[in-house]
Amino acid sequence: MEQIRKTAKNTYITFLVFTVFSAVFAIIYEYFSHQVYSYAMIFSFVYPLALGFIPFFVLYKKGMSFFPNDFSRLSYSFGIITLMVGSIFKGVLEIYGTTNRRMVIYYYAAALFLFAGIVTWCYTLIKNKKMENKNG
Repeated sequence: MEQIRKTAKNTYITFLVFTVFSAVFAIIYEYFSHQVYSYAMIFSFVYPLALGFIPFFVLYKKGMSFFPNDFSRLSYSFGIITLMVGSIFKGVLEIYGTTNRRMVIYYYAAALFLFAGIVTWCYTLIKNKKMENKNG
């Protein structure tokens, strides 16, 4: 139980670091962009904040009985980081003054990671619930 609590705390702190990094990176990059701004760059911090820090902080505070296993947590985390990096890269391209139709790959990859994380977590929850019911 103590190991799960430590993992939960490390997870939400990691997402807090990613949130701060993304915000600071956007501020510094746009400071040197000669008054050219990109909403994708400005709001890239929202992905790790809303999808990572807040949910894992709530899980840490509420209880550990349904904390995701390593594969689920890491897959979900890769999805969030993929969204953040894709948003930053899209912002860089917009500030540069160009676009790329292949940017959609970030969203597909992120959706795949997020889906895999959520599905495996739900599967684990259902499996554990069945084991509890079976064992009494």
